[in-house]
Amino acid sequence: MCRAVGGALGRKPPTLDGDSLHALLDDFVTADLGNADLAGIDLTGVYWSERGTRWPPGLDVGALKDRSDETFPGGGTWVVRSGTAAIHDLAER
Repeated sequence: MCRAVGGALGRKPPTLDGDSLHALLDDFVTADLGNADLAGIDLTGVYWSERGTRWPPGLDVGALKDRSDETFPGGGTWVVRSGTAAIHDLAER
């Protein structure tokens, strides 16, 4: 994985321990997921942002926030708590 990240960056790959690798793979703070098919996806551990993350239409961001913890009070970045958020639970009906 480190080689792939280094190749994408065009430089020596970073040294990542297990926790850092998970953080890198779970960081969706600036991701555009508007066209992603998240049906059945467990969002546990995903980091997301109120301003930067774009969700698919119909996803209830308020419900996702209720199932997440803010990483820093007032910072606007959240991490989904374990066992709380499968995508089918968050779709607006």
